[in-house]
Amino acid sequence: MAEIRAAPDNEFRNRLMKSVSPFQVLSVSSNAEALSREYLKYLSIPEADALHLAIASVEGINYLVTYMRHIARERTRRIVDNINFLLGFPRIYIVTPDDFFE
Repeated sequence: MAEIRAAPDNEFRNRLMKSVSPFQVLSVSSNAEALSREYLKYLSIPEADALHLAIASVEGINYLVTYMRHIARERTRRIVDNINFLLGFPRIYIVTPDDFFE
C-alpha cells in the first residue's frame, strides 16, 4: 500500500487503490522481518522486496505474482524455497503474471 500511495500520478494511484481494495492487507510481523533478514543474507534484492516475500511465506500465501525480474528469477526462487524449508515455512510459488494465468 505504501508503494501505491507513493505513486506520483493521482489518477494512476486512484486506479491502483481501487484495483487492490478487495484484497486483504497483510501485516508485517516480527517473524516476517526476521525471515526477510535471512533472505537478504543470500539475495541482493531491495529490503522491501525481501519483506514482501517473507510476509507471503509467513502468512502461508501460495503464490506471489510479480513483474519484478529480480524476484521472479530462478535463483531467488531456489533460495527462498531452501530457506523456507530449513526454517519450517511453507513453499511459495514466485511467478510472473503470464505464468500464473497459464
